Amino acid sequence: MTIVIDDSREDCLYDFMGVLGPNAEGTVGEGALIQSGVSVCDGDTYEYYED
Repeated sequence: MTIVIDDSREDCLYDFMGVLGPNAEGTVGEGALIQSGVSVCDGDTYEYYED
């Protein structure tokens, strides 16, 4: 799965600490922590692999 950051901010002054795990309705729910303390900029791409 490829995650592309889409954010209007022009800086990288925030961290990506997120969990992924779509629930039945397709919205983001509980899941494994995939990135922690990583600077995120608009347009950055991350690869997420499930165990």
